Amino acid sequence: MRNVNGLSNDEKSLMLMQKYSFKEVQNLTEHRDLLNNLIKLQGKKLFLNAERNMGVQAFKDTLFAHIKANAFQNLSFESLLDTLEIISDTQLRSQIEEWNQPTELTEFMIGTPSVTKIETETMEIYQAEIIIANLSDQPGSINMRMQFWSQGGGNDDYQIFNGEEKPVEWIIDFKPHETKRIVTHWEENPGTFIINTLFSKNLPVQVSVRNQRVEEVYVLTEEGEYTLSENFMNDKEEVIVDNEDAHLFTLSTPPPSGYLGKWINQNTEEEEFKYVGMNEWQAPARWTLTTDQNYYGRSIRSAVHIRSGKGSQYAQWKIPVPSAGRYELYYHVRRPEQLRRENRWGRKKYLYHFVINSEIDDYEEKAELDMRRTDEGWNLIGTYGLIGDTLIVRLTDESELNMIAADAVKIVRKN
Repeated sequence: MRNVNGLSNDEKSLMLMQKYSFKEVQNLTEHRDLLNNLIKLQGKKLFLNAERNMGVQAFKDTLFAHIKANAFQNLSFESLLDTLEIISDTQLRSQIEEWNQPTELTEFMIGTPSVTKIETETMEIYQAEIIIANLSDQPGSINMRMQFWSQGGGNDDYQIFNGEEKPVEWIIDFKPHETKRIVTHWEENPGTFIINTLFSKNLPVQVSVRNQRVEEVYVLTEEGEYTLSENFMNDKEEVIVDNEDAHLFTLSTPPPSGYLGKWINQNTEEEEFKYVGMNEWQAPARWTLTTDQNYYGRSIRSAVHIRSGKGSQYAQWKIPVPSAGRYELYYHVRRPEQLRRENRWGRKKYLYHFVINSEIDDYEEKAELDMRRTDEGWNLIGTYGLIGDTLIVRLTDESELNMIAADAVKIVRKN
């Protein structure tokens, strides 16, 4: 659904919960289609502490068992809360009072996972690690789930570790501006880290991050959550400008043609949910925001996309240059669906066209990125000697691809 609408119904509901109380949002007639999602999210929020105390799957099993045991009986909501409070050692009723206020959403930055294989005297251990930072001024939680190759995309809730069942899903809490290194041990290689940032501004709210390879090391780190410095994920040697950086990113605006074009532009500007679906074969005629987990973003993984043209439209990034020197320039790529089934080394080139210049020294250079030969993530455009304090990178809509997407650029200083 999010490919069609740009946002899932849960993500739209979270945006509304940030603006309105639970009572207020139920009276928004224009969003009645989201009512089931809003109720589900309020329930998730209510039982979050209980899930943390008991374990996600253990809480679900207990809840379903209690409801099943009281089938065909008049089980009141208050009675259910009383039972769950006792079982989970959690205060639930007090949290209902928060329904009278809008929900404060957090923001999380998710790092790249790693898995290392360690051989001990008795067994092989796969040590899975990931770094996650809470960027916001309020505490928050995430739901972490590990998916293993043997599951084949299944829903196994436990893995055997050292002869005992170990849950593959759990809740992790964060203080404001807290960064954590999360270390877990498994007997099998976890292929995917599924991270739901729950009550956050993140888009997508849930991402599946794949581990690309397994390294072999000899040092075993104890399982646990390790608090790191707040700026741990900030690389001092690089500067990133994203399409979400409003003061450093600008777009050309094609003039609307006729009354229909003006009406479409007006309605797009007034849309409450500004992110829309993406269809490479029917791309929009103007730059339009969309989201996807393979785009770059500190918390919002988005890009703007447009139907390819002849170069008259452009997206532009202004990258602050810390000091004079030589820098590598990178562009963040989400590989188009159009290329996923085509030969990477075919004769036809699907190019992105860049114009690179400096505000001070009148320097200008054109560069191309052959999308056939790119990898998912950061791809090198070129190396440049910079003396000004700002590097301007412009991406045009010229391409033989059906669609152009403008995401993020970065510079990395070369020593």
